[in-house]
Amino acid sequence: MKRNLVLVVMLLAFAVVSTGCVAGPWTASNAVWDWSANVYADSTLLGTVVYIFVEPIGMWVGSFIDVVFLNNVAWWGGDLWDGTGTTYNHKNAPNGRTNSDDNAIMNQPDW
Repeated sequence: MKRNLVLVVMLLAFAVVSTGCVAGPWTASNAVWDWSANVYADSTLLGTVVYIFVEPIGMWVGSFIDVVFLNNVAWWGGDLWDGTGTTYNHKNAPNGRTNSDDNAIMNQPDW
């Protein structure tokens, strides 16, 4: 009986965690991505080092946080009930201290 209860709790926890993990806003991993782009905009040499050594670890940690927590909060807290998805807003992303075009690199092209 105790074994069955543990199995049911584990299956329910898996169902809750796995529902919002794929189609969420990926807030933490997008923040890491924007940060690394900001570093690269300031310095290509330092930005390359960040992209090679720091960003993969940051993306792994950010993706884990998104899959386990943030995407599920977005899914269960709003997306499921109002029928619209939550997206990540890149328009306020930093674009380097030395870039005079504000955040134009992060915006979609006007084609």
